[in-house]
Amino acid sequence: MRIDLDLKADAFTVTYRPRKVQPAAMLAAIRALGFEATVLDTAPAMASTPGRGPAGTVREISPGATVRNLPPAVAARLQEAQAAGRLALLEFHATWCAPCRVVEREVLPHPRVMAALAGYEMVRLDMDSPGGERAAHILQVEAMPALLVLDGCGRERERFLGVPDPEQLARRLGELAAAPSPQCPARSSR
Repeated sequence: MRIDLDLKADAFTVTYRPRKVQPAAMLAAIRALGFEATVLDTAPAMASTPGRGPAGTVREISPGATVRNLPPAVAARLQEAQAAGRLALLEFHATWCAPCRVVEREVLPHPRVMAALAGYEMVRLDMDSPGGERAAHILQVEAMPALLVLDGCGRERERFLGVPDPEQLARRLGELAAAPSPQCPARSSR
């Protein structure tokens, strides 16, 4: 278990392994100490939210958002991915985020993850930068670390929250890269 404190915000975040800690017991212990406990994300450490709706359709970035709304550097990388027929992996992080450092030091350099990423355009986004903050707002990223798989049209194919298991991440990235991407909709000439 890891506890990250943000004394300026008077808050702390608990990151834990669900197989080792029961969430209800952890919440009871926090409340017994006199703290308010709010569950922001009840997903396990390897939370994967497919970018698909109930009917299996690929979800758009957000209502009214397009690739053109993203910061120019991100939009350019998505266009490169589209031209190369590849997916893009956006990694949202911050220097003060301890779980983000775990992803950077242990997950992304893992040999199987590195091999899977060969089929992706990788985009690292610092949430404390204006471009990272803007992209996070458009893509509705509310927690870190977050890894988003987008196709070249800017449609989200998968979302990983927290510190993913490297083997599971590599396997899923490989599956996504091997799956055919839907065609981008034709752009209107307006």
